[in-house]
Amino acid sequence: MFSEAAEHEAEALPAKLRPADYKDPGMYAMMLDQPKALAYQQEVVRDLEQKRPAVIVWVRSPLSWLARPSSPRLIMQYLNKLMKARYVLVGGSLRRDAAAEWQEPLKKENDGICSIKVYKLIRK
Repeated sequence: MFSEAAEHEAEALPAKLRPADYKDPGMYAMMLDQPKALAYQQEVVRDLEQKRPAVIVWVRSPLSWLARPSSPRLIMQYLNKLMKARYVLVGGSLRRDAAAEWQEPLKKENDGICSIKVYKLIRK
């Protein structure tokens, strides 16, 4: 499964020693302007439907994901919906100049300066 590839033991091996079927766990392939981008996103959505992570760490960065105007947006739409429905915001890291501090719970007025957010799965 694409989203679980990072857990694969082959990741620790140098590239030339990895199995031929090893998939790079990087998320950028889902956003590149290439024919398989949407298929990769659909695979991650299927993986997340089958096995939801206990925690999601959301990093806010203009370079994160490297989305382009032509990039499929399925994964972003899915994650936004999933996090609103099944996760609770635990806290976040606030950036102020060269310093950062953790705030838990994250105050609404600090959302704009929050660079990292941590969400926890709501157990039902």
